[in-house]
Amino acid sequence: MPSNAEPAQQDYYLTVSGCIIPGSTVILYSRQSTLSQTTAWFLKSGIHYRPVHSLPVSNNAIKLMLPNEHALNTDGSFGVFYKPQYDHDYQSAQIEISFCHQEQATQPSNGELVIMAVNEELPDMLLYFSELGVVVIEQQWLEKLAMQLIRIEPDADTARKLLKQFNSRFPSSAIDENHYYSQTEASRHYAKQQVHWPEKKVCAALDFSSLRVGLIDSLVDTTHPHLKYANIQMGHFADLQDHATEHATALSLILVGEDDIGVSPAGLVQGATLYAAAVMEKTAKGPAATVSAMVKALDWLLVNHVRLINLSLAGQTPNRVLGRSILAANRQGALIFAAAGNDKRTDTLAYPAAFENVYAITAIDARSHLYSYANQGDFIDFSAPGVDIWITSRDGRGSYVSGTSYASPYAMAIAGFYVNRNASISRDVLYQTLKATSTDLGIIGYDPSYGWGLPTLAEISCH
Repeated sequence: MPSNAEPAQQDYYLTVSGCIIPGSTVILYSRQSTLSQTTAWFLKSGIHYRPVHSLPVSNNAIKLMLPNEHALNTDGSFGVFYKPQYDHDYQSAQIEISFCHQEQATQPSNGELVIMAVNEELPDMLLYFSELGVVVIEQQWLEKLAMQLIRIEPDADTARKLLKQFNSRFPSSAIDENHYYSQTEASRHYAKQQVHWPEKKVCAALDFSSLRVGLIDSLVDTTHPHLKYANIQMGHFADLQDHATEHATALSLILVGEDDIGVSPAGLVQGATLYAAAVMEKTAKGPAATVSAMVKALDWLLVNHVRLINLSLAGQTPNRVLGRSILAANRQGALIFAAAGNDKRTDTLAYPAAFENVYAITAIDARSHLYSYANQGDFIDFSAPGVDIWITSRDGRGSYVSGTSYASPYAMAIAGFYVNRNASISRDVLYQTLKATSTDLGIIGYDPSYGWGLPTLAEISCH
């Protein structure tokens, strides 16, 4: 590696595009013959250089372990720099990294309020809004949830009044801010073996052609080489659609991706129909989903008879409208799996995972150790593989991704194995089945880090 001259542009490159999740691991490649193991790597912001831990992968590739979000104290892009041993000068790799905002915050969507209204209270409610001078900007009947979704945008004083008085006036309906919920991402091929997933050629039970699974996330790149023949039905529910596809595409590959020996493992429920609801929109703090978009997506999945639903999104507010919608979906038979979140918190619940009757999934690595940034608490139900999961890129390469986002579809796929055998299985029976087949992790029995442990498929499952 040269020590006295800045490398020519394009000498170094990453295989990932777009923003990168804080705490992620990325592979940096060099078009030069070798990368020295004694070279130190840094991220530069302003005049400051932050060291980045690196590990060699091959002669021309290194793994960079990026800092987590709490260690980042600035917005914008970071330049990648290196400093060879015995050299005092930082040299640019001509690479800029932009971090995705992973704040699991609960910011209102432009001051909007969202309401789930029962029909009996709707006439008086609309009259009340009119008296307050509040304009309804959206009203939609949700067929399966059997309620009206209403969005309004009152001034700040009226919003405070509504939030305070609404429940006493309309006790059967729910109101809350139209909060944003963010994606919870942060391969090795260990994950299938870890959950004892059988080989398709020796397990006839892996015919998922009649199974439907749902995903509420971002857009999916259905032209990806390993998804182009998958049966994916898209629904669009965001007002200002964010066009990033990396997150939902990765989840789709885990679920229904086509296998390519030595390159990409087959999706867990390959052959199933995936109903993908795009709810992420562009915001000042990165892609996020409003409650109203998530609720409409949930109803769409139920209309299409989808029971298994994955939500790899999280926020810290127990939004009443979202909670009411999930309760209604549960009554319709929905089995909702949600990521526990990656804020490394033990004192705050993450939603929707912490809502009652939602399967809250945390992430573990190949050694069954807890993902270092996973939230913990008594809302955690189960653990699943979610650290260093290999996701194939369009160009046939790929990258390792980590986060509770990627654990949730693994747990849902195991549930899908049982739903595929018994389409009417109840949530209670499914929960007890997953609990009974879980490998205990952490302290004996239930614990707030791993929940009941790692659900696995026993060999008898194929017979």
